[in-house]
Amino acid sequence: MYWKKMFIVILISMAAWVAYSSIFNQNEKKYEAEGTGVQLGDKAPNFSLETLDGEIMTLTDYQGQPVLLNFWATWCKPCQEEMKAFSLIDGQIDLEIIAVNLLDTETHKKDVSHFIDQLELKFPIPLDETGSVAKAYHIRPIPTSFFIDQDGVIQDVIYGPLDEEIIKEKYSSIIMGK
Repeated sequence: MYWKKMFIVILISMAAWVAYSSIFNQNEKKYEAEGTGVQLGDKAPNFSLETLDGEIMTLTDYQGQPVLLNFWATWCKPCQEEMKAFSLIDGQIDLEIIAVNLLDTETHKKDVSHFIDQLELKFPIPLDETGSVAKAYHIRPIPTSFFIDQDGVIQDVIYGPLDEEIIKEKYSSIIMGK
């Protein structure tokens, strides 16, 4: 009797996974059809998000400039260290830093505001309130960063925290590659 119940649970789980995978793959095909993706050489998917100040920003606002697009959360320890590196490098090189906060994973919106104030961050921090942009970029681990060239094409993807040296190295490779 136990084995029959276990078998039924396994079958139901497998059917649920197949259904989930089918839906997920359809979403991936949608982005491919739009000519955007998250692989090297793909055009970075555009997005429109609100900042804490209530401003609406899009990735295309930065067309013509190299961009470091980062996904992070305040509770993520590697993200916290990485933000310190971003703050130090901001303004040193001609690289736009856009740090998308995954607000749907935060406990309170005020945690983000407090974190930004504490580190005196000056670069744009749009809020992904629903996780839709993270989904479009297939964000799994955080932090995850995309180096995007002046034409909006993804040149590199880094999973895990960045430091000043890595940022400068990746920036140089984007500029030299053009």
